[in-house]
Formats: sequence, C-alpha cells, structure tokens
Amino acid sequence: MYKMTQKHAIRTLNKYPILTLPVPIYSIEEIIADSGFSLSCCEGINKPCIFRCELILPKFKTASDCRYALAHELGHIIIHGRDKTCVETIGKHEAAADAFALYFTMPPYLFEKDIKCLNEWDLAEKYGMPVEQVLNRAKLCDHYQYQ
Repeated sequence: MYKMTQKHAIRTLNKYPILTLPVPIYSIEEIIADSGFSLSCCEGINKPCIFRCELILPKFKTASDCRYALAHELGHIIIHGRDKTCVETIGKHEAAADAFALYFTMPPYLFEKDIKCLNEWDLAEKYGMPVEQVLNRAKLCDHYQYQ
C-alpha cells in the first residue's frame, strides 16, 4: 500500500511543482481547489472533514498542523476521489491518507538525504511539520531506522 501511496504523492508533486520548503499551505489549497473541492472554515469542529465537494476545516493552532491536515485531506482526494466505496476498511483509508501527507510534504528524493544529516527537530523546521509526523515519515524509509 505504501509504495502505491508514494507514487500518488510523487505524481502529484510532479504535476504541481512546488519549489519551496516547507510546502506552502496555499499550494495545497490550490491543488484541492483544482481537484474540484471548495474549502471553508467552521469554528465548531475539531478535525477537517469532506462533505460532498467541500473540505470543511477547523481553526488550526499552528501552521504545521494546518499543513499536515490539508495534505492528509488531499491524500483522501487524490487516492480515493469521490468514490469511497473502494476502501476496504477505515483504518486502511486513514493510513493511506496519512502516508500520502507524509510523502507529499517530505518528498522521498529530499527527505531520504536529509534524514542522514539532520535531527528530528531540524527536519520538522525544514519541512514545516510536527516532530511526531517527521518521526512517522522516518518509519516509511526502507533503509533507515530512526533512533
């Protein structure tokens, strides 16, 4: 599953070249809009949700939380589109969106080099992601076991 998810993330990054790190939030929003989804904010919710063709977002505490959540929802859109009946289980559905977000915001061709010379805090700053997600991304590296 993760190899296919990685391919989806790389294909999306190639289609929408993003030349700066961290991945700009507005770039993720533009890709979501280009995929036919509108975005709106709702103060009364805790997590983003997709309803029909609308991505409803809560108010985020940090830019890194916002970046990760948007990339996660983009993963749902790219991998599953509007047809969620193809998903075997909710757990696989969420794991695929998580992996997409990690590969999309921390691209394989950059992250695999950086993980050899930067610690988790420096990686979190460079990629604009929560440290917890940097550690989760490290687990997706075939050749590297983060210590």
